[in-house]
Amino acid sequence: MSATLLDRLPIWEVASDHIVSKMGDTTFAYRITKPEIFTLSESELLTYYQTWIKAIGILSVNTILHLMDWVRQEVV
Repeated sequence: MSATLLDRLPIWEVASDHIVSKMGDTTFAYRITKPEIFTLSESELLTYYQTWIKAIGILSVNTILHLMDWVRQEVV
């Protein structure tokens, strides 16, 4: 017996803070606002990256972290 795509992809439950798939995978989404480019001093930038490294380090095994940057250009 083979599984179909519909058996694997549908969402089983959407709670207030996460999504659970029928396969049991849990998805959490967070919005993080990053500082504008070239606005941090050297020490602030170092602190910022150390914070990211610490946060990534506490994630559990088999966790996937996806960051997405949105770039906007204003026409003057």
